[in-house]
Amino acid sequence: MKVKYIGESFGIEGLTNGKIYEVISIEDDMLRIIDDSGEDYLYSIVKPCSLEDSNKCGRWEIIEDNENKDLEKSNYIQKMIKEYNYTTEQAENMYIQLQKVSKDSNLSVEKAIKLVEGVR
Repeated sequence: MKVKYIGESFGIEGLTNGKIYEVISIEDDMLRIIDDSGEDYLYSIVKPCSLEDSNKCGRWEIIEDNENKDLEKSNYIQKMIKEYNYTTEQAENMYIQLQKVSKDSNLSVEKAIKLVEGVR
């Protein structure tokens, strides 16, 4: 899995705007990323920030997901929890419903999510 960091670069051993990073794993609401230090660290899936300066933050753009779309699902669920105060269960149920809608309407889940977010 691969993601691109979009946001203010921080540190020579942190994250660089526009750079693509390898995702080692998804752990709860965090991505384990091999960052510019060459080591793996945990970053928020929704709002990755510098540990030294919490004002230096960005977002992830999914470049390559796995077959199960785990990055897409985790990102959506965490966004619903943080931005709309959904419980984990509510967010997971909403994602399942979006998967069904996308199959029925021949849309990708990503497009279905964008349609739902546009209504909010």
